[in-house]
Amino acid sequence: MRVAAGLILLFCLSSCDRVAAPATPDGPARANLSKANLAELDSAAESRSVRLWDHTGIELQGFSARCREFEASVAALLKTPAQPLLHDAQQQWHHLHGQLRQQAIATSLASYNPGLFAPLVQLLGNIDQQPIAAGYLDSVAGYPDSGLIYDISLKLNHTSVRQQHGLTADNEASLGLHPLEFLLFGESGQRRAQEFKRQSKAGSELSPANLPQNRRRDYLALSSKLLCDDSEQLARQWADHTSSLAAPYFALSASARLQLWHSLLAAELDNLSRQQPEHACDFAPNGCDTHGRYLGLQKFINALDDWPPALSEQQRARWQAGVAALDAALKATPGDELALQQAILALAEALNDDA
Repeated sequence: MRVAAGLILLFCLSSCDRVAAPATPDGPARANLSKANLAELDSAAESRSVRLWDHTGIELQGFSARCREFEASVAALLKTPAQPLLHDAQQQWHHLHGQLRQQAIATSLASYNPGLFAPLVQLLGNIDQQPIAAGYLDSVAGYPDSGLIYDISLKLNHTSVRQQHGLTADNEASLGLHPLEFLLFGESGQRRAQEFKRQSKAGSELSPANLPQNRRRDYLALSSKLLCDDSEQLARQWADHTSSLAAPYFALSASARLQLWHSLLAAELDNLSRQQPEHACDFAPNGCDTHGRYLGLQKFINALDDWPPALSEQQRARWQAGVAALDAALKATPGDELALQQAILALAEALNDDA
């Protein structure tokens, strides 16, 4: 009990400068309520906090299923290295990356309180580490024989690839979406399908297994499988309320959980209003847009139609107008950043204006 109380105190202290949204009345207002009313309010807060958590769990199951589709597209490319199949694998990667961006509010728990949500930090580090050092993986300009692909002293298998991840620095990434981005798109975004064609020993002193293109093929297949394994583990642990990932959340009171979601929502609105996405793509041509994060925000808001619960009538009217503007902007022509930004600003103002 002391540990749980300490965690809650730590969370509250770390959140004192963020937006507060108590789910139930406090102080004198709470004292004036009957036991029946208090029980009803606490039950509603508990139900809402569980449903918000489980909403993310369902979305993460969809992400892990999408990852297996991506893995299948990689297998098809390696079976028949051709430009259309490389393009398909690249598109599948973009879809997968965008689907994870939709969970930006929930996954920001890892950066919001990394001590409390350490298991989430570790799993996300395996799935979405960025930035990465491309030369740690494969040849780059000026270093044609660099990285794990050319290091024939290292056998490429599940154990070794996991051991190499973040070996001496965070950007020494061998796991996750962004090493796969580099492998599929290349340093300049101009990867050719023939670079994944299996080579024979002809003209080389190396064994076929150690030829760079064969090692690149092996690494691509292996890393895509490991990404999906980690994605499924994340979904399983999120769904299990007693797991090491979920238990810290459920150790908090229902009111503290809702305050946490409120703070994460406010932070995401602030991030989106700055137009500086934290997860840009360094190798995919034209990078990656923030559309997935806008969609994720919309899904989060719509997960409960009475969210957020502690707004004044004036705030709620402005909030609903912002929600309608966001819905309209997402239905409009893709890329209408101005309309999306106006919707984000309206939502942020409604959430933070307690006048």
